[in-house]
Amino acid sequence: MVYGWTFAYTPGDRERGVEESFLLTPIAEIPWGSPRLSVHETEVADLKLFARISYRLNDDERARRASWAGNSAALSMGRGTANVFKGPAEKLASLREAMRDAVRAHLAARVLNKPREIRGSLVLWEGPRTVVRAGTYTTTARVKLQVSEIVPYRIF
Repeated sequence: MVYGWTFAYTPGDRERGVEESFLLTPIAEIPWGSPRLSVHETEVADLKLFARISYRLNDDERARRASWAGNSAALSMGRGTANVFKGPAEKLASLREAMRDAVRAHLAARVLNKPREIRGSLVLWEGPRTVVRAGTYTTTARVKLQVSEIVPYRIF
């Protein structure tokens, strides 16, 4: 939620034999052992560790986050699902799918002809919400995104 990701989204196209892909690359990460990252309380239940943590933004990070608040970044929301029984990593997979869905939702009304690839950046605008229901993680994510490039197909 501090730095965001760059993304490259390739819409699937059966007629062209193109599979859909969505690649996320973190722009930066909080360094290990950062003194601005604090653990406030922990609890172990059912062999799982739960922790309440906070991270204090420095001035540069605060300015970076504030820059996303302007009108140049679009607000979009998406939903993603993943199978709980495949393990805890699937919770992150449902978030990734929610971010892809938010990109698709934003572009659906704005891009009439299916492009070959869309590139840009996004940041989680609010904390994502994940619920477990019927063996499925369902994550809803609200993102701010900026599209930097739309690569069209040259020929069919």
